[in-house]
Amino acid sequence: MAKALTGGAVAGMPHTGAMIKDSALTDLQGVTACVSGNLLMLPIFTIGYSFAKYTSIFGFSPGCNIMLVSTCLGLFSRGVFLSCF
Repeated sequence: MAKALTGGAVAGMPHTGAMIKDSALTDLQGVTACVSGNLLMLPIFTIGYSFAKYTSIFGFSPGCNIMLVSTCLGLFSRGVFLSCF
């Protein structure tokens, strides 16, 4: 069950909704699990997509550097956004 909650919102929402309905989770715990799952999994999907895109356009070394900077900035902005709320 934990993999479904942290694997992404599409897989986690039905399970989270069922667990909230059964009072196994509070609303805050369910939302926190889905948001943290997306925060952890989105960079993995982004790296898989961006690696092919940037290395084909800029070459291996510059493409990897651009992908790394882009992914780090995305993680940083998500972290700042989540810490504000």
